[in-house]
Amino acid sequence: MRDTLIIDDTTLVDLTAYETNGPEYDDIIVFTLPEDENKDFIKRVIGKPGDTVCIENKQVFVNGRKRDEEYSIHTDAKSRKRRDTMPPMTIPPGAYFVLGDNRDESYDSRFFGPIAKEKILGKARIIIWSDTWSRIGKTL
Repeated sequence: MRDTLIIDDTTLVDLTAYETNGPEYDDIIVFTLPEDENKDFIKRVIGKPGDTVCIENKQVFVNGRKRDEEYSIHTDAKSRKRRDTMPPMTIPPGAYFVLGDNRDESYDSRFFGPIAKEKILGKARIIIWSDTWSRIGKTL
C-alpha cells in the first residue's frame, strides 16, 4: 500500500463499518488472508459483487471502464503476465476484489482471488502512529 501506508504505520480500524453494508470502491479494508487465518492484510477495494474486473498492461478496468487511480504506483517498467495482465473476472456474490496501491510489489486478489465479506475485519480510517510524524492523523 506504499505510499498510502508505509511499513510500521499503525491505523485505526473501524470494526463496525460493514455491519449493514459492504465496502465501497476505494475503501481501504483489513481482512484475514484466505489461506492463513492468522494473517491480516490491508488493501484497497477495486471490485464489488457482480463487477467484472480485468487488467491490461497495468491498467485496471471495472465493468469495461478504465479506473482513474492516482494513488497506484508502478515501480517496475517491465510487464509481467500474471501481475500486469489479468483476463476478465466476475466477482461472485458476497466477495470483493482488492489490490494494493504499490501494484508491482503487492500480493492481492490477482493472486489469491476475491475476498469473502466474512473475511473482512473492518475499514482503515486514520493513521494513528507512524515513524514519520507528518503522517500521524492522515485519513485513509
